Amino acid sequence: MKLKIMIVNKDEIDELRNMIIKAYSMSFKDFYLQSYIDYTISRQTKERLLAKAENGHFYVAKVDNKIVGCACVGDFYGKKDESCLFSFAVDPNFQGQGIGRSLMHAIEKDEYYIRAKRIECSSSIPAILFYSKIGFQHKNGKLTFEDESFIMEKFI
Repeated sequence: MKLKIMIVNKDEIDELRNMIIKAYSMSFKDFYLQSYIDYTISRQTKERLLAKAENGHFYVAKVDNKIVGCACVGDFYGKKDESCLFSFAVDPNFQGQGIGRSLMHAIEKDEYYIRAKRIECSSSIPAILFYSKIGFQHKNGKLTFEDESFIMEKFI
């Protein structure tokens, strides 16, 4: 498997959106009600993804020129010493193959990551273990649930 990590092109947003929808649909089905999955998917609009790409750095992982994973890093509410991860997803057919870690390695070289003292992310239930393995912990050491997600953080 030849994996490439790069910044998403704006003409790839539809493909990116479809991969995120597939990842959320399949990964969430054992943990969430369908109504929540539908709500989460409805928020993955082309406009929102384009806004994330314009206001942060949106990485995609590609295998055979097909998007199989993504992650975005950007400002945490305009703070210069904190950043946030958004839309971290890997196609379920490619999970467990190091794609998430490869995306995280790319993010660790990104200016938003390098300048930050703290990185925050919203995690789904099935992603908590992944985030824990890459150095994140529950915010303030407590299981924090906000806006339908578990909030995790990593201090740099």
